[in-house]
Amino acid sequence: LIVTDGGDDVINAGAGDDRVVLSTLDIEDENGNVTVMLGSGTDELILGLLPMAEAGLDISAVIADFHRGADVVNVGNLEKSGAALALEDIQAAFFDGGRTGTSIELDVFDVESLGAGNPPAVGDVHLNMVNENRLVGDDFIFAQDEGAEGSWREDALNALDPVLAI
Repeated sequence: LIVTDGGDDVINAGAGDDRVVLSTLDIEDENGNVTVMLGSGTDELILGLLPMAEAGLDISAVIADFHRGADVVNVGNLEKSGAALALEDIQAAFFDGGRTGTSIELDVFDVESLGAGNPPAVGDVHLNMVNENRLVGDDFIFAQDEGAEGSWREDALNALDPVLAI
């Protein structure tokens, strides 16, 4: 599990099957500019809030090497008008960011929170060199992660526990 907290991060996931969490701890002080290189393997790119980050999601990420059919974008923690997302919602959020590939605008979504209310998502995720017309439902995970045992939230909290104790 690899986690960004919304700073100017460059993530190199490398070989193997990785889970990369794009989150923001402090939307006031972090600009959320993140570059991700997923590398080989079947990787999961997760958009969501860490348990201690309830202010919202403010991320601008470039995914340099998203591989359709192998990698997936987990949008299960995002919602629109209180409802879980479907492929049509993601397709409606595509925009021309002036770059080659597919940009997904996050500003039209809220992010599911384990606390009260669902704060807004802000920013965008750019899948470099990926044609938006070729993206299908299997390129995304739409199911919500409720923080159950073995979930990415539990794994992230366990990984961050020593850091947060400082």
